[in-house]
This record gives sequence, structure tokens and C-alpha cells, in this order.
Amino acid sequence: LDVPFSARVMVVEKPALADLRSLQGQRLIEHLVAVTVVGARRELVEDAVLIFDGNKQETRSIRGIRVAISHLLKDRGLGYRLKKVTARSAKKENGLQMADMIAGAALDEADSDLYGRFLGRLAGKVEIMHVPGK
Repeated sequence: LDVPFSARVMVVEKPALADLRSLQGQRLIEHLVAVTVVGARRELVEDAVLIFDGNKQETRSIRGIRVAISHLLKDRGLGYRLKKVTARSAKKENGLQMADMIAGAALDEADSDLYGRFLGRLAGKVEIMHVPGK
């Protein structure tokens, strides 16, 4: 299947959040998004546009995610940047609907039938990061 995209999904088990107890709410989301994005291959991040499900008026969320990614890129000494962070409605953006399906399949990865039929067809295009609990 030749699909012109790639995806990176982070699955975090609740016990793992204990290590991040200093972060809550929006800050926790910003951190997890930044870790997921910055950990991707350079060619997937450099000058890319990150779109998340939301309203364009969510300027605080947009700015928070952009700043968290920029800080992490700088902290790791990486010499590139993300082009833009924006929000759009998943109802209107097919790519976000696809992202929701991929994330749902990643959560159910243990179900080999679902994994084989959906994620299996996207081999090499989807990376699933597991953050286990203690």
C-alpha cells in the first residue's frame, strides 16, 4: 500500500505518568506531543506542519505545543525546527480522522486481527512508542 504519509503514536500506560507528576493538564499534553514529534526522524519534522484536532481559536494550546517542541529541539541540540502548529476540526480534516483510526488501532495492537488488517497494511509508515508503567 503506497500511502504518502507516516505516523508516530505514543501509547502511555497510566503508571508511567507518575514520573511526570510535575506536569498536569495542558502542560502534560504539550510535553507528550513534543517528545513524540521530536523523537521522529528529522525529515518528518523539519519544516513540517503539525495539525491537531481542535479549534483555530485555541491559541494557548497551539502556542504551548509549538513552544514545547521548539524547546525540546533546542535542548537536544537539533539544528532544525517545525514550520507550524495549528488546529483544525477532525470533522473537516480527513488526515485527522485517519490519525484517530491509527491511534485507536495502536491502542488495540494486542488484537492481532485488527493490527494485521489495518496497521499491518501500513508497515513502515506507522511507529508505535510504548511508555510502560513501572
